[in-house]
Amino acid sequence: MTFSVCTRVPSADHDAGDGPAFAVAVATDAPAVGALCPYVSHEGAVATQSFVNVRLGRRGIDLLPDLAVDDALPGLLEQDEHSELRQLHGVDRRGNEFAFTGADCDEWCGHEVREGITAAGNMLATGDTLPAVIDAFEAAAGRIGDR
Repeated sequence: MTFSVCTRVPSADHDAGDGPAFAVAVATDAPAVGALCPYVSHEGAVATQSFVNVRLGRRGIDLLPDLAVDDALPGLLEQDEHSELRQLHGVDRRGNEFAFTGADCDEWCGHEVREGITAAGNMLATGDTLPAVIDAFEAAAGRIGDR
């Protein structure tokens, strides 16, 4: 079981300085997931999961100063021989979102995209988890790290 959330919070909704703040949260049974799944910079947030390819996350974050997330990540997936096993999603400073779930990810799998937030999950009991995670994040008040 794995699910993750990438979010962009406008500067009016946080106290971390000018511009949006970004975060990734992950729930999984895999040890040391923080070294594999989440990628965050001042330009955006990206998460890679399922059969993780860390190059997708690293390269995706590196491309965000020059490309929108919805341009950068599809291009990376096209170069991945095993993209059908991957999940990749994220948000960027420009206000874009992107999510992908490969056809061969373990069921139940999928993703959800809303303004400023993306979620993806695999090996979940049902498709109800991702909307519930996003609803909970959007309903929470306070600093981004407290959500």
